[in-house]
Amino acid sequence: MIELLPGEKMIASMDAGQIVLTSMRLKVFSPGRVVAVRLNQIHSIEFQERMNHLILLIPLIGILISFAAKGEPRLFAWLAIPIGLALYVKYKKKYLVIKATGGPILYDVEYVPKKDIARFMHLVEKAIGEYRG
Repeated sequence: MIELLPGEKMIASMDAGQIVLTSMRLKVFSPGRVVAVRLNQIHSIEFQERMNHLILLIPLIGILISFAAKGEPRLFAWLAIPIGLALYVKYKKKYLVIKATGGPILYDVEYVPKKDIARFMHLVEKAIGEYRG
């Protein structure tokens, strides 16, 4: 757990790390790194689901083997298609993407309830509005 300095507000905390908002900065603490972004450098914040597209190689390889093989291997190759698609859906990751000057910051929000993400986005947008306004 991170000790908050005076004027800092904890926005989100989970296994992947913490997000802290100060009067001028947004700090993202994740395992092994800390990223601090000035509020005036943030362009947008959005919620995305990204997938590992390499998992799609499993059904593709299954299709290729099924055309090349005969007999029993062909049956097992066809089983690779639903298995690969199920893995593809299971392992899609949810990220909060903070687009800022210097590149986007991805924050894994796999285990965060959607209401907390909405609250986080509202707090950051409010802080940016207060900073700019």
